[in-house]
Amino acid sequence: MSNQYNFSTERLSICQLEKDHFPLFQQELVQSAQNILTPTVLKSLPDTWHTIHTKEQIINWFKEQLQESIFLIIRLHTNQQIIGYLFLMESIASKDQYTLQLGYLFSQQYWGKGLGTELIKGLVKCCEKKGTIQSISGGVVKDNIGSIKVLEKNGFHIIEGKLSSDSMIFLKREFDL
Repeated sequence: MSNQYNFSTERLSICQLEKDHFPLFQQELVQSAQNILTPTVLKSLPDTWHTIHTKEQIINWFKEQLQESIFLIIRLHTNQQIIGYLFLMESIASKDQYTLQLGYLFSQQYWGKGLGTELIKGLVKCCEKKGTIQSISGGVVKDNIGSIKVLEKNGFHIIEGKLSSDSMIFLKREFDL
């Protein structure tokens, strides 16, 4: 699979965490997760994430994410502080072409500063450069207006009729290949 998605934006560095590098960054990642995975941030995320409190639970959460997704760390350029995570699930669409499902989260203190829009804009540019990505899609809780706007600003459109529940909507961005 074509799973190198490292990229930079004006204010952010986004770097893939490889499974075998996790032990090297474990202490920094655990500290970042303790700051990022707060009840407010987790409010619209999977219920199983709401019980992540101890160091051991955080380590297990990282290991699960590394198994299930392409896991990217979001850092500020200015001080290299980890302020969020980007999750990508890659599927083969056809020979040498892929689709992506995305999820992302930021520490609450960075909400409302345009960083989500900047992140997704950078991801879209990265995917355009690759030339092998057919589409990116993501699910958003209906009341998360900020995330919906982030995706819409970057060319995503609501997928009509695709609801996993009354509370979720799905958006998709397609690429010309």
